[in-house]
Amino acid sequence: MIFWSCKAMATMTRLLHLFPHQNSFERRLQAGGLAPATHRIKGHEGRGPNGEPTTVDAIMAGDIQLIVNTPYGVGPRLDGYEIRTAAVSHGIPCITTLPGILAAIQGIEAELAEVLAEVRRIDKASGKVALKHGEIKNLDMPPMSMVFQIKDPSQLDALLVGQKVRFQAVQDKGAYWVVKIEAAAL
Repeated sequence: MIFWSCKAMATMTRLLHLFPHQNSFERRLQAGGLAPATHRIKGHEGRGPNGEPTTVDAIMAGDIQLIVNTPYGVGPRLDGYEIRTAAVSHGIPCITTLPGILAAIQGIEAELAEVLAEVRRIDKASGKVALKHGEIKNLDMPPMSMVFQIKDPSQLDALLVGQKVRFQAVQDKGAYWVVKIEAAAL
């Protein structure tokens, strides 16, 4: 799970409007293997009406994988200190600046290097494609032929059996997913 402060969400929203050609930051993080983002209650707000944990509680419980927090004001700054302290003690990355967010995006994209492959079979009904691919370093997978699920099934419309492609893949919930696929330049 990713923790977002409200200001960080507003900053990312503005950033994504400035760069509309890019996918959302959250989708890129999910492609990198991180769970969906969730806004959490900060310490100065107390527990939620139904006893929902604060951000620090969630960090201590191991429920958070990445923190994006850009505190502003006295209460949030004190919470920021507590959040960062808990994050450091549990080895959780904590991003507190816009340049840090952009660096995280670049790092995730670098980790998801594109792989060359040949399309062997397309199953639009089930949203799957069979690929004969090269090594997939981010999955520690040797070259082989296998079937992948497609995160965005509309990408299958542009594929042809026998076509050379470049793709990016991740593992999520026990399945292998293609998150991007396009024709390879010859």
